[in-house]
Amino acid sequence: MIWLVLLATTATQALTSLAALAMPAIAPELARFFGIDAAMIGYQLSLVYAGATFSSLYGGLFVRRWGAARTSQTALGLCGIGMLTATLPSLVTAAIGSGLIGIAYGLTNPAASHLLARFSQPGNRNLIFSLKQTGVPIGGTLAGLILPPVALAYGWSWALAGVGVALLALAVALEGAHRVWDDDRDPTLRLRQNPLSGIGVVWRIAPVRWLSLMAFMFSAVQLCLTGFVVTMLVAEIGVSLIEAGVILSFIQVVGVVARILWGWLADRIRNGRLVLLILGIVMLAAIALTMSLTPAWPRPLMAAVLVLFGATAIGWNGVFMAEVARPLPLDQVSRVTGGALFFTFMGVIFGPPMFTAVYGLLGRYTSAFGLAFLFALAGVVMVALALRSTRPSAPRP
Repeated sequence: MIWLVLLATTATQALTSLAALAMPAIAPELARFFGIDAAMIGYQLSLVYAGATFSSLYGGLFVRRWGAARTSQTALGLCGIGMLTATLPSLVTAAIGSGLIGIAYGLTNPAASHLLARFSQPGNRNLIFSLKQTGVPIGGTLAGLILPPVALAYGWSWALAGVGVALLALAVALEGAHRVWDDDRDPTLRLRQNPLSGIGVVWRIAPVRWLSLMAFMFSAVQLCLTGFVVTMLVAEIGVSLIEAGVILSFIQVVGVVARILWGWLADRIRNGRLVLLILGIVMLAAIALTMSLTPAWPRPLMAAVLVLFGATAIGWNGVFMAEVARPLPLDQVSRVTGGALFFTFMGVIFGPPMFTAVYGLLGRYTSAFGLAFLFALAGVVMVALALRSTRPSAPRP
């Protein structure tokens, strides 16, 4: 059962992540069509994750009322509608579509965490959660490999429309899972509850609090990388859009492998927080190297630096999600996960527009990655504080 659950949750994560990263993957084409600076994609990313921040607070309630599978179907359907809306040739409809994509994205993790915590075993939980979280870089890989050539050959709207159709198809395919996996839902649960309760629980549990603040910092770094690497490579390094998309895909593929390896290591040494600390230190080194990139760098060496960046900036999420869920009873996992994700999405909201603003001041994308270095450094401090925290007892419902 766990492997079927893992397949469904990973596919859901992959397609919704593909939707969230679709526009950054073809940002130069969108900028040319609308006559705007490609760096403006930072604001689009913030809009996506503003919607995700809002909906993640309600995700736990929806899971308990409707069931985790039904909540996942709802997320896929909303995301598909958002992608189709964004195909209309208007900045207004692009903004509306981005908001719908974000609302959908925020529902996926509380639902997946509930299912995985229910069907997995403590001894392999870091690995299981990390395997599911490979859906994010898988989605990014698909965005980098497929969308740029489709956009160049057929137009950007067809690239976005294809993603929308795939999302709606998966929503229909999960109908059978709803009948089997949602047997623990409570149809009598009132949805009119305080959506901020999960944040309160997060703040009362010291290690979860510090890890959530770490996630704020690391998620900002992650979106600075995935949101701007294509534009940086095209605008400053002289790489073609298709080649830059391939490099983005390599970064995401390594992110897939890294999430699995970091999760395996956390289970092996039985210390996920220590793994996150090591990961953060390597991330700092990778960002410092990224800041020194120039057109004179050999392509393989440049790609290797960005791949190392991706292995850390993209690789941390699975261990983080498992560490958040570890001390919780099953009926609290989705609620507290939603609260922890509030901090994660807030990092995404603030990171890209701050990057855009720093780029506006410095005029170079490589220099603007100094902001990502500061975010990563703060995240390492938060992990160190989490390591010093003792594991609490489970929170009250």
